[in-house]
Amino acid sequence: MRRVVSLFLVAAVLGVLALHAAHKLEHGLIGEMLWTCHVASLLIATGILTRQIWLVAVGTVFHLAVGVPAYALDVIVLQQTTVTSVLVHVVPPLAGFLVLRTEAPWPRWTPMPAVALYVALIPLSRWLTEPALNVNLAFAPWPPLATVITSPWITWLGNVVGMTVVLPVFDRWLRRWSA
Repeated sequence: MRRVVSLFLVAAVLGVLALHAAHKLEHGLIGEMLWTCHVASLLIATGILTRQIWLVAVGTVFHLAVGVPAYALDVIVLQQTTVTSVLVHVVPPLAGFLVLRTEAPWPRWTPMPAVALYVALIPLSRWLTEPALNVNLAFAPWPPLATVITSPWITWLGNVVGMTVVLPVFDRWLRRWSA
């Protein structure tokens, strides 16, 4: 991919992240920006900038397989979102997909670090964020399921099991679609 296009994509991803961060300042910047989707977006931008295709792949596969569907479900059920949330869930995976379509194949082990990203962010979220924000569901189950699932451990386990199924499927789909 031409360097000018790459720099434009990096600027777009970092721009929407910065815009979203500015919008979320009232809730505490660290807490809001530790959501796995935001970290995946940063991986995409970093990977494009440093030409590390595996970082782009991890962030993009996570976004498309987990982040965007979870965000869409959240919007449908809770019926609320912001313009910056929409941008941060559309621009980074689109930029990552454009890069993956034009660059060399990415590693086959991409789904593993994508799952590890979520797993690593749970203890960080518990340590660095306010329980009221429930970043990465680190403190409680997703509110619409809280009456059925009472333990965050069940949520974490369910999310990891689900990710081990959907991430390889989306990785394979993305490989076929980008070929």
